[in-house]
Amino acid sequence: MIRQFGNRISGVSYIERPGAYAVIVNSTGEIAVIKAGIGYHLPGGGIRPRELPEEAVKREILEETGLVFRVEEIIGTANQYCYSLY
Repeated sequence: MIRQFGNRISGVSYIERPGAYAVIVNSTGEIAVIKAGIGYHLPGGGIRPRELPEEAVKREILEETGLVFRVEEIIGTANQYCYSLY
């Protein structure tokens, strides 16, 4: 089952942009987040053409934190509908 976040607006054309994000938990149960702009998000980002999700998330973690990680398991997939005027 693919979870849906946000609402699909009727009549709006969407561009699919695959992404991969990590849930990194330390020994005390804290979850890693990245502060960007006005909010926080999980480490990760867009998947490049011909890149596997596991490769993308490892690359994004390295870019955002400078740390090297290994992917232990995939815990889910989701679609997020975002609307932007830009």
